[in-house]
Amino acid sequence: GMPLKRHWRNFRTYTDCFTASDAVDWLYAYLKTNPNVTAKISKQQAILLLQIFLKDKLIEDARGNSGDKCSKEFQDDDRLYR
Repeated sequence: GMPLKRHWRNFRTYTDCFTASDAVDWLYAYLKTNPNVTAKISKQQAILLLQIFLKDKLIEDARGNSGDKCSKEFQDDDRLYR
């Protein structure tokens, strides 16, 4: 259900991807409104869950920087993922 868009970075187009900040906002809103989640959720917990998704390769760096240290840490910024 994550909204996928086309993004431009360094004169290159990346299709069907999302920014980290969009992912945090979407996941946080989803978890807050999901009736199956009874615990109070913070944005930091949403970021930690996305970090787990990145580590388990459920999401990946759209730019192909899988070996970079910065691509192994999920942060609430403008990095692109798919």
